[in-house]
Amino acid sequence: MAFDENDGKFGSFEGNMFIGEQSYSQIQRAYVEKVNGVYQGAAWRFMEGFESGLVPEKFAKDGTLFVGGANRGWGSRGTTVATLERVRWTGKTPFEMSKMKALSNGFELTFTEPVDSESALALTSYKMEAWTYIYHEKYGSPEIDRATPTIKKVQISDDGLRVTLEIEGLVKGHLHQLDASGIKSQSNKSLWHPISFYILNEIPR
Repeated sequence: MAFDENDGKFGSFEGNMFIGEQSYSQIQRAYVEKVNGVYQGAAWRFMEGFESGLVPEKFAKDGTLFVGGANRGWGSRGTTVATLERVRWTGKTPFEMSKMKALSNGFELTFTEPVDSESALALTSYKMEAWTYIYHEKYGSPEIDRATPTIKKVQISDDGLRVTLEIEGLVKGHLHQLDASGIKSQSNKSLWHPISFYILNEIPR
């Protein structure tokens, strides 16, 4: 994994963590926070289409992210046995959720550019599901104990960069999937990756 501490040279994701995903040859992005003494946070897809299964990652001083990968011993997408590739910011910032913070009664979302208030305030712009897994010695698990938390209220910060969701039915210990496909930016962009996954190990006191 690699942390974005590049002072904006990699776009609007300062403090985010970028994680190589081996099987699907992807980079995932995560925001991590400490709640009640426990680390937890949200994850999003970021980029895919790399030539092998990604393992090591490192930022260069100019903000370039170098990724390496291999599929030896474990299959992966891509066309090569091994790879070394780089990711550079084009200077164009995608409309994304850059942070997702847990609250005692919901979540606070931070965006890379101001949201359109009409779409962001509409409850129909959001959908949330929650579930967990069986932790056992066998490989894999079905999704179990599913729940459907209800978004009751939405508030927007004065600068339009933060949206607070008041949610009924959060489940401690469950993964919460938020689909915010209905949100638009003030420049009428759709979210590049509208689905986030937050593992709610702890609900803030």
